[in-house]
Amino acid sequence: MKGEERLAPTPSPPLPSLGEGVGGGGQSGRAARRLALPTSVVVMSLLIGGLAAEIGVRLAQPVPAQDLLPLPYNHEGLRRLAAGDTYLRFDPLLGWSTGPSARGEDRGAIYRTNSAGIRSDREFGLEPASGVRRLAAFGDSFAHCDEVNNSDCWTLRLERAWAGTEVLNFGVPAFGPDQAWLRYERDGRPYHPCAVLIGYYIGDIDRVVNRFRPFYTPETSLVVGKPRFLLDRDGLSLLPNPATRLEQLDDPAWVEEALGPHDHWYFPGTFVANPFDVFELVRLGRTAVYRRIRRIELGSDQRESHARAYGGQVEAFQVAGQVLQVLCAAVRLAGA
Repeated sequence: MKGEERLAPTPSPPLPSLGEGVGGGGQSGRAARRLALPTSVVVMSLLIGGLAAEIGVRLAQPVPAQDLLPLPYNHEGLRRLAAGDTYLRFDPLLGWSTGPSARGEDRGAIYRTNSAGIRSDREFGLEPASGVRRLAAFGDSFAHCDEVNNSDCWTLRLERAWAGTEVLNFGVPAFGPDQAWLRYERDGRPYHPCAVLIGYYIGDIDRVVNRFRPFYTPETSLVVGKPRFLLDRDGLSLLPNPATRLEQLDDPAWVEEALGPHDHWYFPGTFVANPFDVFELVRLGRTAVYRRIRRIELGSDQRESHARAYGGQVEAFQVAGQVLQVLCAAVRLAGA
């Protein structure tokens, strides 16, 4: 027809021959197969190598099984606390404390407390007798007088050396200054001491950033938590002990979830296995990392770790310092 142009037919593209891929051609398919072969060899080699290493570790046992993470959990220590036959007792506020009318023995020394849990062989009224100066001591094992009988405690010796004076010993083994402050507020203040003595050991700084005693010292028989103080813009805020019942501490998974946060010494999976712990290689690797961190934190000796802990910007140093300052302010406010 006039005005129309005839278009030449467009030739169709050739159909792919057998063996050619639609997207990449035959050469690409052969290249993919050539790549897949060495990849599968590598994967298989890794599997065989890992299996051989796993068998080797199980046979050689370079680290005793009881020293690998997760560490054994001391359920027996909890049962003893629950039975009430221990000198130290579970305390929902403080974590632990000396029990009322309790008796304990350590390295040949006999510990005894009165009905108020004060280390003494005699009772005290809330008000001191007329003409008697009353002092109260708080703190850790040094304040408590570990490893000596009641009659050899420094608090009793002070009484003998200073006529007309009585010294109430509220010290508790393994206490931190944060717990000492809380015990003063609850147990000590009602006795109206005219002066308060604080026992502080250089290693106590580690305890103010600890919430579960075995995270700090895994070998301890004291399987209990504790409160701690956090720094905030107003100074300190109390993070209470979440364990209100001893039975809660019998579940290591609950312990790690409830007490792990804000515990400087916590390492995930210290007492709880993860799914990959079925492999000894994984347990060995986790244990190596755990030990490495503890070596860095604790140092080769106490002098090294404490030199680092008492650095001005370290959290433990700031918390311990503020706890002691606030405790002193509370004592003065009470008139002592």
